[in-house]
Amino acid sequence: MWGTVALLLAVSIGVASSMAGFWEYRVGGGVCDLSSWLSCSRVYYLPEAKIAGIHLSEAAPLYFMLLAGLAAMYGFTGSRKSLVGLALASLAGLAIVPYLVYLEVFRAGAICIFCTLMHISIIASAFLSYRLLRS
Repeated sequence: MWGTVALLLAVSIGVASSMAGFWEYRVGGGVCDLSSWLSCSRVYYLPEAKIAGIHLSEAAPLYFMLLAGLAAMYGFTGSRKSLVGLALASLAGLAIVPYLVYLEVFRAGAICIFCTLMHISIIASAFLSYRLLRS
């Protein structure tokens, strides 16, 4: 029970952060820009922030809604297939988190608080879904 609640909470943090990041990107930044090293704008405007013409802040809410849907299906039905899907989707996200952190720290020279919360959400989702699969 606690694992399912923690999983839903972790994914919810990712959804909220991705929506806030999407809004921040769409309005042109500023809300998250607290200093030269804590700046979403510096991260958002990296050339690597777009893949195939789609900005990562536009794709992130879709990814986290997928995670949320799978987590909710697991939470309400206990479906192992939903949990496996969530684990696989989380692992896909987990695979790119190190690269995204590299871009933030070494290319942008700044940290985006929304991105960091999404990274933590992905790590937690991967860990918790794995733990739930093993139990």
